[in-house]
Amino acid sequence: MYKVIIIEDDPMVASINKQYVELTSSFHVEATFKNGILALQYLQNCTVDLIILDYYTPQMNGDEFPPTTQRPSAGLYPAASPIISSNHLNMTVSKPPWNDLRNVRRN
Repeated sequence: MYKVIIIEDDPMVASINKQYVELTSSFHVEATFKNGILALQYLQNCTVDLIILDYYTPQMNGDEFPPTTQRPSAGLYPAASPIISSNHLNMTVSKPPWNDLRNVRRN
């Protein structure tokens, strides 16, 4: 079973994401957080396989969160695979959130 966490400040969107993820029986949402700081506290003691992250969350945005989880010094290896999402229509990212974009799929 794949362990998933969701970082989303909108409770309705978090609920929809959870329902969608759990349509596949091999995925289970372990926890939902309103911001990246709370999720990082959780990740200090727990490991997950997948992180679904709203790009715009209070206290830590999508540019800041994934590099934090992928640093060996953070003690969070093996690194979880992040998926960054946003429900904002006019989202613009000025720089890629990760240095290594080999595994990013673009449509």
